[in-house]
Amino acid sequence: MNHKRIWKHMEHFGSEYVTLDAQLDGMIARGVIIYQDKEAFLVVYEVSLDGNGLTKEVKLEIDRSKQLVLKSNGEGKWFDDEGQEIKSLKGAIDVDISITPFSNSLPIRRLTWEKNQCREFEMVYIAVPHLEIQKVTQHYEYIREEKGLRYFRYQCRSYETMITVDEGGFVVEYPGVFCVR
Repeated sequence: MNHKRIWKHMEHFGSEYVTLDAQLDGMIARGVIIYQDKEAFLVVYEVSLDGNGLTKEVKLEIDRSKQLVLKSNGEGKWFDDEGQEIKSLKGAIDVDISITPFSNSLPIRRLTWEKNQCREFEMVYIAVPHLEIQKVTQHYEYIREEKGLRYFRYQCRSYETMITVDEGGFVVEYPGVFCVR
């Protein structure tokens, strides 16, 4: 089961290409993002998932110079590339990379959803391009299905929007921010 997506960044000039490929012990997503904010950036990322869709490892590289590697035990403990536990991330299960809608697909794809069901997730939020990390709480509520698309209300801190995903759980539209090409 291999998937490919291209997203257009509507908030900033740019695009993303991501693949999600099956592995013996889970899946691996590899993405390349080019975008322009005040300056141009190249972001390359890799997210390794276990057989249950939980994040095992995240690798990010900005402009071929700044790098971040995080590893998870799948039970809420996160470690840096030297194996040191990052206590401030304790309890987070998923990862949210600020510049890609792929990370919004992770909790949606991993779980079975009932209409009007709301779930709360502790996430490792990675702010790009500075690669700052923090734990945040996010809420997803499955609102409806229409013409093969599912609609989720997404909320993090004071921000709220309606995310549209396809049958595979991949984001199709994140209003004003991302859309599938």
